[in-house]
Amino acid sequence: MSVNETRDRLIQEWSTLGHVVYRDDYVVRIQTSGFCCVFAVGSLVGVEDQIIQREIALHREMERSFEWTAMEHDQPSDLLSRLVDFGFEVGEKEVTLVLDLESFPIPESLLEVRKVIDEKGLADFRAVAEEVFGKDFAYTTGVLRESMTNGDGVETGFITYDDGRPVSVGRLSVVPGATFGGLYTGGTLPGSRGHGFYQANVWARARVARQRGLRYLSVDAKPSSLPILCRLGFVPILEQWPCTYTI
Repeated sequence: MSVNETRDRLIQEWSTLGHVVYRDDYVVRIQTSGFCCVFAVGSLVGVEDQIIQREIALHREMERSFEWTAMEHDQPSDLLSRLVDFGFEVGEKEVTLVLDLESFPIPESLLEVRKVIDEKGLADFRAVAEEVFGKDFAYTTGVLRESMTNGDGVETGFITYDDGRPVSVGRLSVVPGATFGGLYTGGTLPGSRGHGFYQANVWARARVARQRGLRYLSVDAKPSSLPILCRLGFVPILEQWPCTYTI
């Protein structure tokens, strides 16, 4: 498939699978216990202010802050600036990249990467993630624990170890019925970067994704992460901006 076809297929899965709670001709709403997100699925030209105001009012009623994910192809082309005018705070640009698991040979690694399968693994995952990203990971750890306990395989944590010490983490998210698996929470301790620990973690998740019958992996990355992901074979398909409205 072309880049645009791959992008459209991914957005279609985002729009119909997983935690989607609402969809109309204009937007999709995704909600979990810890996250609310809205993004456009059709042109908002002529109704953009009305739709933005509607989503703000709805989330105010729920007393929940939310993210509007603005994408490069959104219409009208000034949607991002309109969101700012309504009080959204725009975060750093992210790039969505995709790896085709059918056409890419996944290298083997001599480094030790383990799935999170017990409380010790959850503690290691949380400790590394909190040091790398500088924020609390209680919610993500709880999501991993829930999936680990019920055995649904929707969320799986991976940890790369250096001589028994956890140094790099990553998460694989697999929504039932999807062809794309999502890579999240990927990061390595500052003192352990440049030694292949992150790369080994990516390949471990890729092997599991392929074993589970997925065709693609997707990841949302900051521009600083693009070089390493492109070297690993990922292809950029979409630019987006997380816009947060705080209630």
